[in-house]
Amino acid sequence: MRKRKFKWLLAFLYINLTLMIIFPLWFMLVQIGTELFYSFYYAGVFSFLNIDFMKSIKAGLFCGGLAGSGCWWIYYQHYRKSRFQ
Repeated sequence: MRKRKFKWLLAFLYINLTLMIIFPLWFMLVQIGTELFYSFYYAGVFSFLNIDFMKSIKAGLFCGGLAGSGCWWIYYQHYRKSRFQ
């Protein structure tokens, strides 16, 4: 019984940490891509000064934790339902 609980804790940590690393990187890439698109479309100069990296990191960490917890909860509910059948 204890091994099973530890397994779910590791799954929870793995999903959350993975998404908390991936989401901030994805948000930064989207901001850089958007800035590149606007600089090409409006014939402006590309500048990293318009990109707020700290805001994208904070939003990515929050969304990664939220999405990781939600994915783990759905996976765990499916496991509980199939375990008792």
